[in-house]
Amino acid sequence: MAIRQATEALEAEYRQTVDGRSDGVAFRLVAANPLNLPRLRLKQEAQEVSAALRQARLGAQFRLGQQWAVRSNDLLDALLRERPVLVHFAGHGSSAGELYLEDLLGRGRPVPPAALATLIGAAGSVRGVLLNACWTDALAEALLTVVACVVGVEHAVRDDTAVAFAAAFYRTLADGESVATAVTVAQAAALAATGGEVAVKLRTAVGVDATLMRLATDTTRA
Repeated sequence: MAIRQATEALEAEYRQTVDGRSDGVAFRLVAANPLNLPRLRLKQEAQEVSAALRQARLGAQFRLGQQWAVRSNDLLDALLRERPVLVHFAGHGSSAGELYLEDLLGRGRPVPPAALATLIGAAGSVRGVLLNACWTDALAEALLTVVACVVGVEHAVRDDTAVAFAAAFYRTLADGESVATAVTVAQAAALAATGGEVAVKLRTAVGVDATLMRLATDTTRA
């Protein structure tokens, strides 16, 4: 009961934040493809996510913003300007539990978990983070100090599998399903589409139940 009440309180706070916006619920896709690291198909990932939102029953409720070749100052500017509800990182993670952004020359610059959490927390609007990059589950603990839920990858993941996971995650989320359901469905869809498994982990802050967390307003539900 306490978890349900905490999640419902979070939902009420979220609705108070977004109900007055006419441009939809903001998602922010943050992409970094450093020149000195293996190239990833991030453009395809963004295209597949955009298509998934267009196809979804409640997709019109969402607005997807994109940020490319992101440096730390770019990230902070985008978060403060857009105040997104969900932040999606597409790119590289390190086995040391750090996310790679880019420096002025386009090379990879690892961002420590605590620093990333501070940047995201500055927006004051972010409820969830999708870390669609290798070894990013290690960042969850730090991020859960400022957001309600984090989806991270436990080890290395194939590029095509990561793209398929992201598309199915948004397609399910924008159909009115919960964050927990979206993760489960996306794992199955990625396996079916590519034959590759994506070992993602959904983690939540204390008192939050991801099976109750929805970002779309479905007026057909009882």
